[in-house]
Amino acid sequence: MKTVNQTNVRSDGPKAVTYLRVESEVRADWQHDLAMQREACRRHAERLGVEIAEEFIDVGASGNDKGHDGLRRLLALVTRRPIEYLIVYDFIYLTRSPADDAATRQHLARAGVTTVLADTVRRPR
Repeated sequence: MKTVNQTNVRSDGPKAVTYLRVESEVRADWQHDLAMQREACRRHAERLGVEIAEEFIDVGASGNDKGHDGLRRLLALVTRRPIEYLIVYDFIYLTRSPADDAATRQHLARAGVTTVLADTVRRPR
């Protein structure tokens, strides 16, 4: 599994982080999938009027597996820095396990982070 962490220029406005994930590098379109997720998250950050402070990516990580490196680093970051939003393309990219989903959302809520979907066609849960 590959993990990428990118940092953008920082400003004084509200901050967001994004989390992108693809299960496999084997699929021919995995890079296109990441690009599509990134663009949707970027557009949503613009709509919210927030800056993307950091982007976290896990490649080759199943939603059924625990402990994606990028997600772990994201959760550690939000306890150290004021981040208002986590933008994801779809909640299923965080985890498919209901127990892990609850724990992740609880951690984010305690840190004051609001999780939002970049794909506005889907409804938040």
